[in-house]
Amino acid sequence: VFVVVLLSPLALVILFAFSDKAISNFPVTGLSLRWWEAMLDFPTFWPALSNSLIIGLAVGVLAAAIGTLAA
Repeated sequence: VFVVVLLSPLALVILFAFSDKAISNFPVTGLSLRWWEAMLDFPTFWPALSNSLIIGLAVGVLAAAIGTLAA
């Protein structure tokens, strides 16, 4: 029960990510990829994604190296 309570907001976010309306509501009247298309067409999305992946990879490698040395 505890896990369901913790994961239910995540399930709602995923459901509303495919909603065809700008405002979230129940019941969901239709599903669409409109918001995903808008995100991918946003001009600063790809550079931001690239920066996030580079920083994430660098931090992961650094954390693994420090953790290995500390063990």
